[in-house]
Amino acid sequence: MARIRIFETPAALAHVLAGHLARTLTVHPALVLGLATGRTPIPLYRELARLHAAGRADFSRATTFNLDEFLGVGAQDPRSYRAFMQKHLFGHINLAPRRIHFLNGAVHAGREVQRECDRYERAIERAGGIDVQILGLGTNGHIEALECVRVEWLQGADGRWTMQEMPDSAFELKADLVLLAMGFLGPVRAGMVAQSGVTLDPRGNVAANTLDYQTSLPKVFAAGDMRRGQSLVVWAIREGRQCARAIDQFLMGSSKLPR
Repeated sequence: MARIRIFETPAALAHVLAGHLARTLTVHPALVLGLATGRTPIPLYRELARLHAAGRADFSRATTFNLDEFLGVGAQDPRSYRAFMQKHLFGHINLAPRRIHFLNGAVHAGREVQRECDRYERAIERAGGIDVQILGLGTNGHIEALECVRVEWLQGADGRWTMQEMPDSAFELKADLVLLAMGFLGPVRAGMVAQSGVTLDPRGNVAANTLDYQTSLPKVFAAGDMRRGQSLVVWAIREGRQCARAIDQFLMGSSKLPR
């Protein structure tokens, strides 16, 4: 039978749960932990780091598996859950990197995603399963709020603009239902674009002129958001028509398509 305990504050919960995990690690040092991200477990991770610093929690033989990762986001990306865990827990305890397990968010969509999920399941099985799973649930087991941060655009040494999280800018929006309309930030460079070696402009878009829309690679053309980056649909329509004419002219020597 499940035992439910109710705490007055997140800090009280974190204190008790961290103490329980520290004692469990003493008895069972090869503990396999399932971990979660988001603002909810941060007090727990902070308390575990404090116990480790005090010599009361040893993670040297523990193993962790995180619940999830963003698809299309690599482990080194500061927006990844892997980076989140490094910031809030892994960077403060003696957990060996080889014992930290994450889904690889950098795989390509399609069959690679299923293969990655299968690989992760096998890794959990080899570890003997999850001994303790940390979860953050709303009052009904579903969405309760959105955990948000503010961001700013910063220009790097290479001239490209990237979105960076603003320190200490976290805030929460209460919600029962969330509908996402994801904006476009530029072409996905991992995969075909990176493998082709096509030249990119300072913003990270595929470089091509507006006369014949040819890229730095022979017989490769680019237009619309791939060339311009985030823009209006009318630009995509205009450049699509012009690029179609340029391709027709390249192949046939002339074109009757409108420009």
